[in-house]
Amino acid sequence: MKIKGFSKLVKDNLKEHKLKDCDVVIDGQNFFYNKYSDSKLPYVYGCESDRYAEYLRNYMSIFDKANVKCYVIFKGGHRDINKKHEHPGGYNYFWGQKDIVLPIFMKEVYKQVLDEMDIEYSISEFEAKDEVIAFAHTKKCCIISNDIEFCFSGEPYVPYDTIEFDPGTNSINCGLFVLDDFLLKYRLNHDKIAIFVTLTDTTIFDETYFEKLLKRMKMLNRNKNILLLQWLAKTSTQGALNAIKNSLEVHQNRFLQELQNVRNRYEKKICRVSASYLLHKDILTTDNDLRWFEKGVTLGHIAIPYINLYYSNIMVGSWAIEGKDSEDSLYFSMEIIKYAYNLLTNFEKNEFQFKDKHQVTHTIGTTNAIVKKPQYVNFSPFENGWEGALKTQRLFEHFLESTMPGFNFDHLKLLPEDARLLVIALIYFSHNKAEDVTDIVHSVLLSYTMLRVTAIQNSSTFMKADIDAARRELAQFFHITPLEAEDIYDEKLLYPLVQFQFCFIHLNYLNKLCGRPYVPTVYHLTYNGTFVYKVLFAAKDNGQGAKFISQKLGCAPSLLSFYESVYKVFEETKLSIDL
Repeated sequence: MKIKGFSKLVKDNLKEHKLKDCDVVIDGQNFFYNKYSDSKLPYVYGCESDRYAEYLRNYMSIFDKANVKCYVIFKGGHRDINKKHEHPGGYNYFWGQKDIVLPIFMKEVYKQVLDEMDIEYSISEFEAKDEVIAFAHTKKCCIISNDIEFCFSGEPYVPYDTIEFDPGTNSINCGLFVLDDFLLKYRLNHDKIAIFVTLTDTTIFDETYFEKLLKRMKMLNRNKNILLLQWLAKTSTQGALNAIKNSLEVHQNRFLQELQNVRNRYEKKICRVSASYLLHKDILTTDNDLRWFEKGVTLGHIAIPYINLYYSNIMVGSWAIEGKDSEDSLYFSMEIIKYAYNLLTNFEKNEFQFKDKHQVTHTIGTTNAIVKKPQYVNFSPFENGWEGALKTQRLFEHFLESTMPGFNFDHLKLLPEDARLLVIALIYFSHNKAEDVTDIVHSVLLSYTMLRVTAIQNSSTFMKADIDAARRELAQFFHITPLEAEDIYDEKLLYPLVQFQFCFIHLNYLNKLCGRPYVPTVYHLTYNGTFVYKVLFAAKDNGQGAKFISQKLGCAPSLLSFYESVYKVFEETKLSIDL
């Protein structure tokens, strides 16, 4: 919804309110989308996942302090893929574009922080607004977002930029918009506000569509919204409809249909799967369940990028900062995406479209994929849900065995569970890269080592003195200034790191899709983009990465021993693959 100038009207009609000892539902996409930008954290070299998680914990802690129970519903895919906003891509960051480029792991980090804080959330198959409204209506609670569309829902709405914690009362001060109060002030009813929305929302009709009517009523100025509300107040509903229809030379029926759509939108508040899941804490998947896909999305088994892939047969490419003229970095992960697509469609479709960062569309054939349909899969593997038999089908392992013949799974048992998927991703990445990426492997594993020891309390594996010494020695690699970010920018060094990040996240998507045979990666305990790049950059100037890291961790023998043990598993498992 886009109503020019209406945000000011909302601001002028907020009343003071306190949130305490209550429930709220949060529009997840809108609420969290700008949080990385708000955090002021660096993003050029990837997500500073650990520091971002800390920022989110601190921010979300105000709800716990005020005893406010949060429920979050996230947007999924797009019903009309043609209306999807296309990111210009981060590949031209140092050539004029200075808007923040959202890090690849950002959305996964905020969902994992919600898990960590026991904040319940679900994912809608498509747009989440109707689900948020229906949930608020059923639960009788406020909606938190920054989207004027909720003003017309009839449910109490809190713009999130009005939220401020009051430590004196352990409550949250905010502004509250109540539609009934707004209607009373402007002497309107629900039919008239629906007319107002239909006339002014430029996503329904173009801004010039009602120009003849508004010009005749002298409303084509910056006070258009107020003047239109005043006109509706003094005109009967039927009189307003007649005036509008008479001003339209064509498309009168379309106006009436759109008006009815607006009315229906806010009158029919029905909880679908994602809202029902939060209300009842359970989703039952029956045999041959016709809604298996929607349920899989809600429960997080099916990644959001795969919604558009499944319904619209399209995958949109990289938005990350990377080489200006290089191949789209997501293309490196295409075999992973092909296999996920084939599993979701039961290997019944032959191709999908890939729209790369240059806005060029490529046809990706799936019949020539390296990974063939497992012989033991005779029907869609997900129609009966993600429990039970799915976990015995080894769908994820089938991918690894097909793309890396001879892969020795026994070696992985020597690793901590939270490192196994990371090492798998590094092996897949290095196996499929033509050039040597050993230094990248070392840098990523060092990031994992440092973030892991920070999270572990009272560990018998790591000496406290070693942890403190390593933190001091490596502190400089966790921080970067904007000037330094430009000074050390090396397109050839960064590009494979971006390829790895996409590869890593899509292997995590595939792991979840296949029943989670491996513990999913916790990104804020694994990857700090600034740290990885700066270590890689420094190692480049100091010779081999392994030697550089051994020198840096020489002051922390227990950390060095752990790091070397993880790298040894990586090396031995990679050697097991048939060349």
